[in-house]
Order: sequence, then C-alpha cells, then structure tokens
Amino acid sequence: MSPEQLKEILEEHGKWVESGGKEGKKANLQKAVLWRAKLQGANLDGANLQKADLRKANLQEANLFGANLQKADLRRTNLREADLRKANLREASLSGANGLTAPQVKQAKNWKMAFYSDDFLKELGLPSDHNKTLKKKLAELEKKKKEAATKK
Repeated sequence: MSPEQLKEILEEHGKWVESGGKEGKKANLQKAVLWRAKLQGANLDGANLQKADLRKANLQEANLFGANLQKADLRRTNLREADLRKANLREASLSGANGLTAPQVKQAKNWKMAFYSDDFLKELGLPSDHNKTLKKKLAELEKKKKEAATKK
C-alpha cells in the first residue's frame, strides 16, 4: 500500500468517525502490510486492522479505540500512549511492543488471548507459559471448529 493510498483511507476514516458514520468510509485495513508505517496520532477508532502487519509501525498516541486488531502483528510496534480501550487483541502478537503498559492493555478486549514478551507477561500478571498455553488452546479450538464443520 502506498503512502498516498494510506493517507486517503485515513482521511475518509476521519470523516466517518467525525460524522458518526454518515460521511466518509470506515477504514478497512484487514491484512494490510503496514510495516514501519508512520501512524503516530492517527485516528483509527473502530478500524478493521485484523491480520494487519504492523511490525515496527509507529502508533504512538494513535486512537485505536474499538479497533479490530485480531491476529494483527504488532511486534516491535511503538504503542506509547495509544488508546487501546475496547480494541480487540485476540491472537494479536505484541512481543517487543514499545511503550506498552499493563493498564493500557487491560482496557482492551480479549487481552488475555494475545501474545506478549516474556518480561511483559509478568507485568500483566499472566503465567510465564501463557504464550505456549494460548497457542495450544487456540489449536484445540480450531480443531473443534473444523470437526464441527465436517459434521454439517
């Protein structure tokens, strides 16, 4: 995605947020490759960033309120003072994220279903084997899902 395309998407999303969904267009950046993107201060309120590659991106002070970050790759991303309230972190990779705090993460949805650096697990009060246990749990859920689908 070019910087121009990203700028246009963010402008339309800003209009969408400000108008309460009556104007502009909600940002859909699902599966977008935004590696090292400069998104500091971006208004991504409610945006779909599911499975987006945001490694090493700068999301400092970004508004991610209610954003869908499910399965997003946020490794080594700058999240200092980013608003994660009600953001969906299910299966997101946050290992090595910079500026992340436990209170900030705990305002998100499904924060216990995300992956973190070993040292940050302690800060969150999660067990040291959290990532391994979560990976196993998700594999079991996926297996049950496939089994249920084949029975239909």
